[in-house]
Amino acid sequence: MKNKPESNHIHAPWVRPAAISRRTVLRGLGASLSLPLLEAMTCCGAEQVHSANRMVVLMSDLGMLPQYWFPKGMGFDYEDSRYTKVVSSFRKRMTIVTGSALPGVDGQHDADICYLTGTPRPQSPSFRNGESLDVFAAGHIGNETRYSLINTCNNGGRSMTFNRSGSKVPPLNDPVALYNKLFVENAAQAKEQIAKLKTKKSILDKVLEPSRALLRKVSATDRERLDQYFTAVRDAEQELVRAIEWSTVPKPKTDVTAPNRDAYKGDTLLISSAFQKLISLAIQTDQTRIATMLVSGAFGTTFRHEGKEWQVHALSHHAGDAEKIEALAHYEESVMGILNAMLHSLAEVQENGQPLLDRTTVLFGSHLLNGHSHSQTNLPTILAGGGFRHKGLIQFEGDGRYPLTNLYLSILHKLGIETDRFSTSTGTMRGLEA
Repeated sequence: MKNKPESNHIHAPWVRPAAISRRTVLRGLGASLSLPLLEAMTCCGAEQVHSANRMVVLMSDLGMLPQYWFPKGMGFDYEDSRYTKVVSSFRKRMTIVTGSALPGVDGQHDADICYLTGTPRPQSPSFRNGESLDVFAAGHIGNETRYSLINTCNNGGRSMTFNRSGSKVPPLNDPVALYNKLFVENAAQAKEQIAKLKTKKSILDKVLEPSRALLRKVSATDRERLDQYFTAVRDAEQELVRAIEWSTVPKPKTDVTAPNRDAYKGDTLLISSAFQKLISLAIQTDQTRIATMLVSGAFGTTFRHEGKEWQVHALSHHAGDAEKIEALAHYEESVMGILNAMLHSLAEVQENGQPLLDRTTVLFGSHLLNGHSHSQTNLPTILAGGGFRHKGLIQFEGDGRYPLTNLYLSILHKLGIETDRFSTSTGTMRGLEA
């Protein structure tokens, strides 16, 4: 962010830390703010707090340009590609998987519905989808949080989340809805609060003043952690405002007018960036332990680059045009930037003395190798964090069809979920140690 918000640091002399419940929520008029894990929640008689396992899935539905995706080499000594260079600071904390696919999954673009289910043959007349990885995980570890899972998509009703019966779970498709879900208690206040964001009035303005007596009782370490958290909240709000302001829809003329939800169809990258920041906050405050984020470039979504507005799907069918390829590369590189921001936001937060990233499995990938060829083998895949013994670059030899669902089974085991199989898996992923 170019304009950093003023610090919300709580200045107070050190006092003996007070015990605070893990579920403490700061409240103001129609607003609430859950807190991240603090020292005060684990000391002085507060309930015993254990770090929980989490999972975040980020999927880009048009794949990646192969010439910019595949690194060269093996293990940690690989040579970064243009795209993997974006997340190079996490080399030792992630595994890049090449040579995998979803067995039997065809259907080109429409196969995005099978990315987390692994259910074969989506184009079959008798097709019935299965349960997605996020829903399966949430069914085992999602009952201890306010929301068992959060699934988002920037593009209408497209979703990669499906319930036990194989029915689509509608995603949140605009960041305002997620912001309200996380921070606004009173639905009647939601319109007003979003309008106020445009005038630089943060949710923090409502919840901090009534809570200062409580916050003064925490340790210096906790005050620093809260300052970091409050800054992240303000950054997320500013990103949300940026997404709104890019809309071509006329802006409201009064503070109490709700923004038009069609406004968020303007720029895929801005919307997705706003979602990323809000999901990071939801994870670190333990409002959910499972979150998915579909970055969709399909059918009508646009972004801005070099003074032009581009349709992502049209670019994916570039026919070798150099200008279109470079614009698409910028888009895909920016998606990698969103992944990088997600990893940084989790790595910078400490929970029980370890980075939150070490307790959060982050899966990045696509159901397509790239949108131009519609190839569905050798899928771009990154696994980060989660406490895995990462391998750098893993290459599965053969026809590029090693079961990606084996990775899903490995993830479930790392989350503490004991199951012998998930979808088309044949075992846990070979070469990856949990």
